Amino acid sequence: QADFHAAEVVSSSPWMASAPAENAAYAAAMHDYEQAAKAKQVGPTEEERSEARGWSWSQTAEELEVSVRLPEGVSKKELKVAITATRLVVGRKAGGDPIAQLALYAPVSADESTWTMGSDERGTTVCIEMEKLHPETWPQPEKVS
Repeated sequence: QADFHAAEVVSSSPWMASAPAENAAYAAAMHDYEQAAKAKQVGPTEEERSEARGWSWSQTAEELEVSVRLPEGVSKKELKVAITATRLVVGRKAGGDPIAQLALYAPVSADESTWTMGSDERGTTVCIEMEKLHPETWPQPEKVS
């Protein structure tokens, strides 16, 4: 608990006068730090990893969303999306190697999961939304063996 006197919280008080400059200096220092950390980053960025593996992910405490880039020409009729409590597999109904396959970090509710297809300038994607059984933030979407 902090106690202030009325004279200390008026706009002409010394700390109030110096606050904008201190905030600007802090923001500039944080920007410099972020740029230096980015420059020293070892290995690929998350965006580069997503591009290489063909899928990306995002989450809330309650849901996991995985977006899978589909090969050119794959239609909704040809697509097979299999969701279990611990796995996600995206492939073709005709078989062959899966387009994407994940051993999920923690269980999801397969019955409450949905998927949709969409397109953008980079091609067609399938977006899978899965409800987590236990609301929490995951460090990654996949279980590490």
